[in-house]
Amino acid sequence: MDQMGEVLTRVGAKLALLPDLHGRRRSHGEVGHRFQLLSPVPESEVADFEERHGVRLPEGYRRFLIEVAGGGTGPGYGLTTLTANDHPSTDYAMDSIVFDGNPDPAGWLESLNDDTDPWVGTIEIAHHGCSDYTHLVLTGKEHGRVFIENLDAADYYFTGNDFLSWYETWLDQTSGDTGHSSRTAHSGDEAALITVITSERRHARRFRAAWTLAMRPGMTPTGLTALMSVADDAPDPAVKALAVALVRHFGA
Repeated sequence: MDQMGEVLTRVGAKLALLPDLHGRRRSHGEVGHRFQLLSPVPESEVADFEERHGVRLPEGYRRFLIEVAGGGTGPGYGLTTLTANDHPSTDYAMDSIVFDGNPDPAGWLESLNDDTDPWVGTIEIAHHGCSDYTHLVLTGKEHGRVFIENLDAADYYFTGNDFLSWYETWLDQTSGDTGHSSRTAHSGDEAALITVITSERRHARRFRAAWTLAMRPGMTPTGLTALMSVADDAPDPAVKALAVALVRHFGA
């Protein structure tokens, strides 16, 4: 598996656990996606979008759409679908004119001609409410990077180097792992990981062990039986929630 494939697998494992995660961070926007993922987009549909708009989507975003989900669970009201972005009048192929480190976004926006779209060459990936949106840059010097904009406030700023980094940071923050330690798989075999989930007091380590387990293609009957027992009998609601999510993930 290539490096990006590993990231996508890790992201998928975290997504499988997040809806049931006890004590996770909540936001007003989750009413828009309810922690539900839309089906992945067929590669032929992604290619058709790219051909019609004369642009190739950044690889991490492209593979996420094809391999993980076409929208749903995400920052704000959830990830914007490719279909919602399929506007014939939008010029995605033109070089983006936003740039990191702009000392005066308001002055820069005011200096543009009235008929100039400041967000050309970018695509909306999330709506946070009112005039707050997150965009992914498709062209130009900031290609592949993510920024948040508020046109009413005449402001924008970059956050995250690329789509997958931005998205996984949101997953970690929502899970309660504000230190972003959950990027390296937890060591240990199946039994050891289950022990960490049931015995570790620190939330970040429990979550890390759980998504490490969820990355695996399957579980042994012994391991699954142990998880089902934890799901039924664990006195700690946080431990119980992780076990329930893992049992559901593995189809038991």
